[in-house]
Amino acid sequence: VDYRTHDLLFVMDELKRLNTNDTLLAGRLDLERLGAVGISMGGMTVAEVGRLDSRCKAVVLLDAGYTPEMPPDLLRLGLRKPFLSMSSTITNGLPLCPGFGEWLSASLALFTNAISDAFWCQIQGSSHRGLADRSSLINDVTGTGNPTVASKAQSLPIRACTRSFFDKYLKVEDDHLLDNPAAVYPNIINFRRK
Repeated sequence: VDYRTHDLLFVMDELKRLNTNDTLLAGRLDLERLGAVGISMGGMTVAEVGRLDSRCKAVVLLDAGYTPEMPPDLLRLGLRKPFLSMSSTITNGLPLCPGFGEWLSASLALFTNAISDAFWCQIQGSSHRGLADRSSLINDVTGTGNPTVASKAQSLPIRACTRSFFDKYLKVEDDHLLDNPAAVYPNIINFRRK
C-alpha cells in the first residue's frame, strides 16, 4: 500500500505540473475536484491517499480489503472525507484472505470511524472479481468467460452508485440515489450511511 500510495501522490503532482506547463493540457484540468477509485488493495491505497492528501476530495472503495494490510494510521484515525465502500458477498476468488469476515472488517472499520459522509454496502451474489467493472464483460475467475445476466446486473449498481457519489461530492449534484440505493437496486444489501 505504501508504494502504491506514493505512486498516486506522484500522479497528482504530475497532473498539477501538466495543468501548469503542458502545451495541450495547461489550464484544462480541474484539480479542485479530484476523486479516486480502487479495488481490493487499491481500495486501501486510495483511502490512504485520501487520508494523506487534501487534493483528493472523495474516494470509492471496491471490495477494499484485508485488515492486516491496512496502513496503521488509516485504521486508527479513519478517513475524514467522503467515501463509498461496496463489498462482495461470495468468498471464492480471494486466495489472500483466510477469512472473509476479516476482509470485510477493513472497510467496516473505516465506516465505523467515519463521522459523516460515509456509505457502505454489499452487492448480493458478487465475488471479489465481480466488484471490478469487468463483471459486465467477464464473470469467471479465469477471466476468459462471457458475461452473464447476473454479472451485468451486479455492475449496474456499482456504476450508478459510483457516479452518484462522485457527482454528489465532486460536482455538488445530488440525485439522492445514495439516500436509499437498495430501493432502486435490490441486489444492494446491508446498506449503511453516516
